[in-house]
Amino acid sequence: MKDLARNIVKFILLSCIVVFSISSINASAQDASSVGTCSFQDLNLQAFFSSAGGINDVGAVVGSFSGGLRTPGQAFLLFQGKFTPFTFPGSVSTGAFDINNHAQIVGAYSDRSGRNHGFVVRSGGFKTIDVPGAVNGTFANGINNNGDIVGGFFGASGGERSFLLHAGKFTFFRFPGSVSTEATGININSVIVGTYRKTLVGGRIHGFMVRHGVFATLDFPGAVNTFPAKVNDQGEIVGSYEKSDFAAHGFVLAHGKFTTIDKPPEAPGTRTNIRGVNNRSRIVGSFSDENIFAVLGFQANCTAVF
Repeated sequence: MKDLARNIVKFILLSCIVVFSISSINASAQDASSVGTCSFQDLNLQAFFSSAGGINDVGAVVGSFSGGLRTPGQAFLLFQGKFTPFTFPGSVSTGAFDINNHAQIVGAYSDRSGRNHGFVVRSGGFKTIDVPGAVNGTFANGINNNGDIVGGFFGASGGERSFLLHAGKFTFFRFPGSVSTEATGININSVIVGTYRKTLVGGRIHGFMVRHGVFATLDFPGAVNTFPAKVNDQGEIVGSYEKSDFAAHGFVLAHGKFTTIDKPPEAPGTRTNIRGVNNRSRIVGSFSDENIFAVLGFQANCTAVF
């Protein structure tokens, strides 16, 4: 844990120079879409499985990895070329899903009984996040630069509900009319994105955004399933979608327009999942193709898209 704390302290010093602008989100014109191009870079973690979940404005990346099919998952921090693996103390497996500009990391871990818990790391110190009354675990998926955290949990009534953790207080919500809702990202303006279902078994998975208490559906045009993952402080949303073949494609929703972002295929059947975005046009996620019996992490510069 000393390496993690040391890297976080170094990151905090650099984050003092970060400057970004804030603008409102625009979720209109969802009937338009195009194809965009980004400059991709594999993370090359030498892992059987790896996925980047979040990136902040100085390029610190967090995610999850595993060395093999039967190897427990670990979280990682990748900053200035230094790879630091870590696990929640005493956990069986750990995944990191987001990081903000104050070096605060959120994610989830499994204990020895198989129960899932959310967590937050601040200044190298770990803290469990458990929603009161959750029966099948808590998942902390996103954190903004104010330290507000969003995620999902399973209660006794069935189906997943979402939470916002602000100033130590939980607020619970579901998309109106849904049976399951999972919040995945939040920005500094408290705009929240995520997914919802109207039926527990089968059925379409929809994306959503909530701003100022007003919910809106975010579905990629023609998609069967849409998975918004994160929203940056400019209101630009990233995620993935599936059409009838259920192959995953990445997307950006910016200036009211959807743009497909796919990693250039190194082999047929490349699938792209975008999971994180910062305020400097950089995204992170994972990909797979027909020649890889694995999932591998990437980061990309998308200045031509945002």
